[in-house]
Amino acid sequence: MLGYSELLAESGLTEEQRTLATKIAHQVKRTRVLIGSLLNFAKQVPGEKTLVDVNTLAQTAIKLCQPQFSTQKVEVQTSFATDLPQVSADANQLLQICLHIGTTLCRP
Repeated sequence: MLGYSELLAESGLTEEQRTLATKIAHQVKRTRVLIGSLLNFAKQVPGEKTLVDVNTLAQTAIKLCQPQFSTQKVEVQTSFATDLPQVSADANQLLQICLHIGTTLCRP
């Protein structure tokens, strides 16, 4: 899927179609990381901690939840602190937390 979505993004598409193909590629990469995390969890292998920029992570989560926000008419306003230090964490686990919060906002 990743290869096809990347090929699709490089073909003669409109800008909107190219954006959608790029989003597909991003989601496929994210799914690959999620599956890896699930496999690590099943093996009881601790997650890999790296320095994570929380602002960037939150912005990514907002972008990924945006389609749900739009369909549920949820308006997101952000105000990020510019001087936050990076934290040592598993970026995928933190992203999952942010996505869970985002999807919870869209539930009736």
